[in-house]
Amino acid sequence: MNEWMNECMDGCMHECMQCMHECMHECMDGWMRFHLRLWRRPKAMFALRLAANLLAAGKGGASLALLPPILEAAAAAGAHESERPATRLALATLLLNAAVLLRRSAASSDTKTPAICALQQLLTAPALATAPAVAAAAAEEASCRAALALGTLAHGDVETQALCAGLDLPSALDGVGGGGASARQRECVASARAALVGC
Repeated sequence: MNEWMNECMDGCMHECMQCMHECMHECMDGWMRFHLRLWRRPKAMFALRLAANLLAAGKGGASLALLPPILEAAAAAGAHESERPATRLALATLLLNAAVLLRRSAASSDTKTPAICALQQLLTAPALATAPAVAAAAAEEASCRAALALGTLAHGDVETQALCAGLDLPSALDGVGGGGASARQRECVASARAALVGC
């Protein structure tokens, strides 16, 4: 009798937790769309930071299901070409965390596509005008994280490497690791290029 009751309780708890998890993600999806579309500056940055933290703590499945709508909302808000370096950095952090989660989940090339397209937008966005030192550091870090995210997604995945080649992402890396690049930027670009061996 006790074993039967324990099994019932375990089953009920599992269903309740699963339901709560799904409801949380539905709420977050709506919240992200709302904030990114209606308050582009500076609240898009905070929304992206929250999403980045959610993905960093995620284990796949439901967390990855959040990624496409978040990236869609970020693109609609123009986060990739924001004049605020902190917003670009938040987007790059989100993409790096997503790349790690996608790799851990052994995601297919199709599942990675929204992140690859978002990286293409970010890496080819117009460079920011001369900015104060703190903003310049944020812009540099954003480019480094974007390059690392690209390398993480492309590593060992021939289909994703082909997609990157089609989007001309190897050329986009030239803008990160060019003449005025820092040592860290050059290192991150070299790592990404090594992962794009099929391009």
